[in-house]
Amino acid sequence: MAASILRAETFGISVPEWVKHPKTLAEAVEKVIVPEFQPREDVKIETDEKATTISTVSVDDAAVINELIRKLEQCRHKLPPAYRMTPIQFEKVVPLVQFI
Repeated sequence: MAASILRAETFGISVPEWVKHPKTLAEAVEKVIVPEFQPREDVKIETDEKATTISTVSVDDAAVINELIRKLEQCRHKLPPAYRMTPIQFEKVVPLVQFI
């Protein structure tokens, strides 16, 4: 929940006050209707681990970085001209977990 609030504030999306109250948020989540998953018929899911493992020898880091930069530039051009992302200062609180 905290991460979603931080993300929303970073992008300038207003966060309703009720989101900050766990009971009210839980009530809102209960009202969400999630349709049953229906897989597409024309999709093949690869289940062979060898087919999905990329050898580190075959990876060109420069090519991967350049491709990521290209994708970021494409995304940037889709943003409105006046768009500004607002950085937010926050202190990360790490909860202590006690194992019994």
